[in-house]
Amino acid sequence: MNRTSLMIFGALGLAALGGYAAPALAQEEIASENAVLDDVVVTARRTEENLQEVPAAVTALSAETIREQNIVEPQQLTGRIPSLFVGNSTTNRTSASYNIRGLGAGFGGADPSVVAYVAEVPTPAAGPGAFYDLQNVQVLKGPQGTLFGRNSIGGAILFEPRRPSSEFSGSVDATVGDYGLRRFEGGVDLPIVSDVLMTRVAFDVYDRDGFTREVSTGADLDDRHYKSGRFSILFRPTDNLENYTIVEYSESDNNGGGLVLSSAKPTAFGGSLATYLQTQNNRGIRYTDHSLALHYDETETRAFTNSTTYNFSDDYLVKMILGYRAYRQHNTNDVDGTPFAIVDYVLSPSGYATGTNGMPSSEQYSGELQLQGSSFGNRFDWIVGVYSDYIEPWPDNSFDAIRQFLAPTPAITVSHKEARSQAAFLSGTLDLSDWLQGVSLTAGARYTYDERTLDSAQFNSPTLIPGAGFGDCPSPSAGVNCSHFNLDFEATTWNLGVNWQVTPDSLLYVATRRGYRGGAFNVNAPLESQKTFRPEFVTDYELGVKTDIDIDDAALRLNVAMFQTNYEDIQYSQTFNGPPGPATYTVIRNGPRATIKGIELESTLALSSGLTLSGFFSHVQGVYDELIISSTVDRSGSKFTGPENRASVTASYDHSIGALGDLQFSGTYIWTDDQTYNGPTSSGTDPTAFQDAYGVLNLRAEWNNFLGSPVELSAFMNNATDEEYKTYYINFYDAAGFSSAMWSEPRMVGVGLRYEFGS
Repeated sequence: MNRTSLMIFGALGLAALGGYAAPALAQEEIASENAVLDDVVVTARRTEENLQEVPAAVTALSAETIREQNIVEPQQLTGRIPSLFVGNSTTNRTSASYNIRGLGAGFGGADPSVVAYVAEVPTPAAGPGAFYDLQNVQVLKGPQGTLFGRNSIGGAILFEPRRPSSEFSGSVDATVGDYGLRRFEGGVDLPIVSDVLMTRVAFDVYDRDGFTREVSTGADLDDRHYKSGRFSILFRPTDNLENYTIVEYSESDNNGGGLVLSSAKPTAFGGSLATYLQTQNNRGIRYTDHSLALHYDETETRAFTNSTTYNFSDDYLVKMILGYRAYRQHNTNDVDGTPFAIVDYVLSPSGYATGTNGMPSSEQYSGELQLQGSSFGNRFDWIVGVYSDYIEPWPDNSFDAIRQFLAPTPAITVSHKEARSQAAFLSGTLDLSDWLQGVSLTAGARYTYDERTLDSAQFNSPTLIPGAGFGDCPSPSAGVNCSHFNLDFEATTWNLGVNWQVTPDSLLYVATRRGYRGGAFNVNAPLESQKTFRPEFVTDYELGVKTDIDIDDAALRLNVAMFQTNYEDIQYSQTFNGPPGPATYTVIRNGPRATIKGIELESTLALSSGLTLSGFFSHVQGVYDELIISSTVDRSGSKFTGPENRASVTASYDHSIGALGDLQFSGTYIWTDDQTYNGPTSSGTDPTAFQDAYGVLNLRAEWNNFLGSPVELSAFMNNATDEEYKTYYINFYDAAGFSSAMWSEPRMVGVGLRYEFGS
């Protein structure tokens, strides 16, 4: 057994033994005389329960934590949750791509490895305006599907909006800061009939100037401007029946991402790129020069959720969840980050395209029916369900378009995609305490059937555009390559687990799960044989412990999880130049096998002095066991891109000043290990395809109950040391002779005021 394994098992053993040290502690909270760790209630298993009793790796951020850490976009979850990285799915910062334990999203039309849910409905977008008026955000790690509507191989992110209450209450917040920051958010409960008909209205308006300047047009890139609103109704006509309806709308209007040329081959484009690179390096990372005359990144999201729950008795209920999600993206992208028209994504001149590059404009309809129960004297808790969704372009006659200028003649690819998924799932936990004290078994299974269709056309001239539909698509002899594909996939996945509640405050569990992600299309692939790719599968194994410990005048919470993931038929991206022509293409291929191993440790220590220390450490290492690129290139044994280690520590000090209020000072330091951006198919010769290890320090001060009033004053400083690091990297060095990058936000300073009213 190696040193890492010994450390892991040692930590697990100490944590489990720690549970024996406090057998008399109450289940509701762990507390000494003045030190308290509150319970965290989650819905990770589709019912409300204490986080410490869930036999799986789950991290939850409360509404208070989200506000205190000034989290306003998904990317800011990185460094706050073990093994989670949130990047951009496109070259615009409004998109979000979730990666958990080394499993992330693929390029183009692949299903996400990690599914985001809002009020239990899968959502194609959880970007700008997602972090307001929330009850909490829960991050579930590992394959999901036997408890949830959508299947996923990496995990799930649950956004839980705040529900209406039976009493009039609310709050408003105002934040101002540098770079023209202005944010106004709030929410109010408006009960109509107490405990019967309740409503809530919430809003979020955010404006901030960009920090990257486009030198030719003067546009400030990396800006943020969005508006979001939510109206919810909670109706309980009887004690057994509840109907919960949410209507949401969000829009953003930004100038797009500030991509900067990072590297260039000396011979690329006759040496002109290398010459320009010197000019760019002299400017620095906060200035760039794009070939686009217009910069815009516009998104719009509409959502409707209706959840109806009927309790037959204390032991049985049925639940129906209906969802509608419409997402529209309209943007331009200068991928190369230069004044040369090399790889630019722009709107098709036909005007049909409502989305370009990345997540297409789409409309999703979903439905989920659950039956939950508790049988055999409450010794067997179970859930069975069926799920279906249908995704189509929004509006239904729109196309996605990608234009490339790299070829001698600009090429345009337009596509129209539809997807349907249907599934049945079940899961149950059997309490064996009558035979083995504290032991229970968990088992679940899922059957998924996916259908995909694609119509696409590649035009070798920007003057050739499609008609009203693909039915009248010109023949290939007219300079157009038309394609139509139908794909269907099916898979059976499962989970098994053994759980041991060693003491009321210490849980030990072991689990194994099987996950599946469907195949899809490479819309921009030049050859018919490259147009599709197959599903991929994972099987993971997880050993974990959760424990609460009372130590004199302190309260300690320690959660540890060790995991291994076997990854099969991996969908991986490959970028290359044609044939046909010199255009650059990125396609997804199948084939490799990999093993991912890691450990996650989360801990919180509350002291009677008012000081609370919390933090985490995560180690994730992925290695390709088999990766054959071609008959002459074998990359087996190479590691995954991305940092292997991350750590974070937060110190928070609370101090009462009597009738004047309460003071809180907090600081969070997030450390990220070095990493490479050389993918498994790259040559590794890109001189800037790496990121050194870095740390980010965020500071915050609050004055709560200001002068005895329901007012809170706050001040914050994000990235206090003004650390500069890459947040997104496009490695086209081998295929097109360049790479470009987006960079971190600079130091941000602001002040806030919060006012609470009502009950």
